[in-house]
Amino acid sequence: MNGVFGRRDWLANGVLGAYHRHMPWNIPVAMLHAFALAYPSKRYRSAVIAIVVHSAQTVVILGAVLAVVLR
Repeated sequence: MNGVFGRRDWLANGVLGAYHRHMPWNIPVAMLHAFALAYPSKRYRSAVIAIVVHSAQTVVILGAVLAVVLR
């Protein structure tokens, strides 16, 4: 990505991250989310930050669903 887009490769990653959404009305929010994941990963040169943030939201949603189902 850096070879093609240079220092702004995190912007391209944000756009591509929002592209895989299947709800067109949710793409602007998805792009903000993707930028929030892509920039820190670029800044610290580590995918671990994006993985942790992306996994954290999954854990929160899973906990909420489990709380509703087990109630």
